[in-house]
Amino acid sequence: MHRPATATLLVGLLLVSAWPRPADAQVHRCNAPDGTSIFTDRACASLGATASLPDAGTHAARHASRMRCMGSVQDLMFEMSMAFDAGDANRLASVYHWAGMSSGSAYATIERLDRMVSRPLVDIVAMMPDPPDPPPSLQPLPRAPVAARAEGAIPARQADPASEDDSYVETLARRYADSPEPEPDAQPVQTVRHDAAGAPYGRPAVPPPATLPPAPIVPVAPARPVGIKVVQTLTDGMTPTSTVFGLTRHFGCWWIRN
Repeated sequence: MHRPATATLLVGLLLVSAWPRPADAQVHRCNAPDGTSIFTDRACASLGATASLPDAGTHAARHASRMRCMGSVQDLMFEMSMAFDAGDANRLASVYHWAGMSSGSAYATIERLDRMVSRPLVDIVAMMPDPPDPPPSLQPLPRAPVAARAEGAIPARQADPASEDDSYVETLARRYADSPEPEPDAQPVQTVRHDAAGAPYGRPAVPPPATLPPAPIVPVAPARPVGIKVVQTLTDGMTPTSTVFGLTRHFGCWWIRN
């Protein structure tokens, strides 16, 4: 027996969207003779299929789930896990964002969801955005290079340490020979030797390197999930497979999408 026309099936697909629908319109899940599932608003017998009806309590719970608004991503993930546990494609379709989807895309999506709920579920994971690049570390500024000597200038004479010490001793001897005796309460004169660059011996000729000022602390808003990853295994129970859904927020509720 051939499968029902696509136009007939798409009537049922549009009824699971988030928009309001008449109270008497209801999506039925039917089993076709070839074993495939059919979602339609018509009676299963009129399509040559048999109804796959849950008990009254389960049907009421599913109807209540379709009326809920998933106010957070955590609520959305919990509802998805309940749909997988029950193997209920209708419940999973109730949290899918159907707005703006063509009839062909809607038909392909509902079949995809039906195949997904028939596979074993391993985990449902919220996908976070990539972390931002870390701020640059506070490193000391590089030392300023020694200024090059002017072109044509006479280079500084390289002093001989031995001759410099002898002349320094002779200079001190002459200075103290000609100077009067210091007063008893006078402070002794301290003499500091300098090198050819004019810096005291034992001290750096350039100032220590400066450091960047500390960066201001900016509060970072917590990152929001950008998708939901459904981890499953194939029907053999061993081969891993995964499906990634996007996230969208519409009328204050969270939905999954392609």
